[in-house]
Amino acid sequence: MEKFEGLDFYDIESLLTEEEIMIRDMVRDYVDEEVIPHIEKACEEVAKVKAAAEEDIERVRKELQARDRKMMEFWEQLQEMKSAISGV
Repeated sequence: MEKFEGLDFYDIESLLTEEEIMIRDMVRDYVDEEVIPHIEKACEEVAKVKAAAEEDIERVRKELQARDRKMMEFWEQLQEMKSAISGV
């Protein structure tokens, strides 16, 4: 990931002491090295879980459609049997 380059529209950096700038830069480096990798890893894991969930949803959807077709076929057979029995 690219290193963060902050935008300073209000020229706030000019109000900081050298020590404050050094501390800010240290915090940015720490976040880049220690925090961002954990966030990236978590995002990758979320993407994997999402993909797996989408696959499961699609599989269940197909199963339900197949069951719906079978139920409709069964219903039609029942209707045919009813018609045959009643002579209509």
